[in-house]
Amino acid sequence: MLRHFAGLGAAGSWMIAGRGVGFLWTILLLSALGLGDYGIYATACAFAAIISAPLENVFVVRSVRVDTAEYERERSTRLLLGVLLIVAGVVLYPFTLTLAFALVFAGGEMVFNAYKSLPLRNGQPAAVMRLDALRQFSSIGAATIYLFAAGESATLPVALALYLAPYAVVLVLSAVRCWGTLPAVPGGLRENVLLLGDAFIISLYLQGDIVLLGILSSDETVGAYSVASQIALALSVLGQLYAQSFNVRLRESHGDPAAGPRPKFLLGLAAFFALGSFVVGVLLILVGWHSEIGVVLLVMSLFAGLRTIDNAWTTVLYIQHRDGPRIAHAGIALALKFAGILLLILAAGWPAALAAAVAAVLAEAYLCLLYTRLVHRPLPQRDTIDEGEAMSVELTTTDELAPDLVTPDALAREIESPDSTKEPR
Repeated sequence: MLRHFAGLGAAGSWMIAGRGVGFLWTILLLSALGLGDYGIYATACAFAAIISAPLENVFVVRSVRVDTAEYERERSTRLLLGVLLIVAGVVLYPFTLTLAFALVFAGGEMVFNAYKSLPLRNGQPAAVMRLDALRQFSSIGAATIYLFAAGESATLPVALALYLAPYAVVLVLSAVRCWGTLPAVPGGLRENVLLLGDAFIISLYLQGDIVLLGILSSDETVGAYSVASQIALALSVLGQLYAQSFNVRLRESHGDPAAGPRPKFLLGLAAFFALGSFVVGVLLILVGWHSEIGVVLLVMSLFAGLRTIDNAWTTVLYIQHRDGPRIAHAGIALALKFAGILLLILAAGWPAALAAAVAAVLAEAYLCLLYTRLVHRPLPQRDTIDEGEAMSVELTTTDELAPDLVTPDALAREIESPDSTKEPR
């Protein structure tokens, strides 16, 4: 248990460091180039998330489940797809900055994820968080030096080109790791369709409420809810990091929950994050600084606790090959959340941000109940598991490829121990 806790603390420290430097980058970009240019950057990051979600999901999922030989071949395919996106982005860069940046960013992350997939398989989330943070430091450092050196003559295309430059080093490192392994198509048609649907549902579940709120209410309301939900989501990521440290044992036991996260510790972690979010909300209300965010955060503190548990159980469900029912429950939760927002705002006349927070908590409570029951159901025999029920990653791509203020690049990822008969490169 001490080993798992130490790994969680190390991963969390690197995640906090990455988010901290991302926050400073946001302030610098706004100060140096203005709100308009920052909007272009944020839009490009959003496009990158949309591009990468369906392409990445199957690779992240199967990197946990398949044997070493399959993993290495599919890792090579992942690298090649990333390279193709990068090349397309470089060609388009002089003509369309938004799309070009999105392609290079998405491709660079695919190449980087191919490199990082090995420590993830080996149960080392802290190592991955460290790599993520180092990439952020180098990207932001290069762009920051330019912004200060160029002063008023600085331009967004040059700043973003320097921001992307460290991916050239990542490409070399990943190519060396994958060298000599022929690529292979991952999985089958049914599995890939299932994983695509999973990525789509997860993205809508975690970010669609913000889009819907923007249609129904003001920008200020959306901002208050968005900040509160991001705080809750950021804290809950540690539940997934904690569960990931058990993935080697879970795989060896074929998904036996007894080999996974300790329920008492998980509940304590969830309670701690819920209380932390609640305290932050209270402080915002007492000091009068954007107190509307504080009010929403009081409700969203329950979401932070529930999401911590759900992130951990999701990781166990990956190993158990129970994606079919897991995705179905996520789809129902999505419908519940959207229906709740519409009913509370349009029919009951609730304040929009508060209505969205309540709907989010209710949907997450449904997931927590159903995921807990699903994790502890008797496991099917290994030879009867349907290949189509592939494991899936909660690629909060919006979180993974969003502006660095909200990107731990962690939100979702799986780990598997390499076969004893062959040492992966």
